[in-house]
Amino acid sequence: MGIYKLEYLPTGFIHSGPSIGNGPCNNSQILSDINKVLSYLSVFISHTCNNSQILSDINCNVNKSRIVIFFIFMWLFAAVFQLGSMSSVSHEDAMIFMAEFEELVLDIDAFGIFLHNTTIALPMFIPGAGVAWGLFSAWSTGFAFAAIVTTAPELSQIQPLTILFLTPFGLMELVAYSLSISRSVILIRAITKKMSLVPFIKPTLIEIGIVIGLLLAGGYLEFYMLELSQDATINQSVNNAHLH
Repeated sequence: MGIYKLEYLPTGFIHSGPSIGNGPCNNSQILSDINKVLSYLSVFISHTCNNSQILSDINCNVNKSRIVIFFIFMWLFAAVFQLGSMSSVSHEDAMIFMAEFEELVLDIDAFGIFLHNTTIALPMFIPGAGVAWGLFSAWSTGFAFAAIVTTAPELSQIQPLTILFLTPFGLMELVAYSLSISRSVILIRAITKKMSLVPFIKPTLIEIGIVIGLLLAGGYLEFYMLELSQDATINQSVNNAHLH
């Protein structure tokens, strides 16, 4: 009746049926071979689906772990900032600090704020060392708040954490620093486990881009709000002068 040939490439098994002139084909044998092929395909598809599900579960677990680590270091950064803001600063030290601070921010613009914050944030990506640098930056920022409060006691009624969580630019900077520090932890953990760092390159670059974007937007927003505050202060002073 004709020629048929079925090949099973994964097993290397080849079955050749009767050639022309050898009589009718064995239908039951053909059906048996077809069933074997279908059985193999079924097993192959099942394994493929299972592998896809495993990869999906791994990615899901990695994403969950990344989110957990991010929030851990967000709260840790905030806690260290709070500790720094509780520092006792003498009036003399506070005045020295304020003089240096005013010199630093003299004539600074939005892009200057962005550059300043970026030079602080990017070293936080350094595996391991970035964590120490990030937490030191958190404490230093809290200490700066304590020094400002010493020279301006009326600001003592402001809760330090409100600057981080209730101002748009403060929240942007907090997220940026927390991303940087938590990525530092992930990288140093991979290094200590002697894992390949190649899979970490892409997500690290993406997060660096996110951090730069957040700090850029935060810098311009902070500068805009400072300008509004200064204008309001000037207007208030003018009004008070007119009243007197």
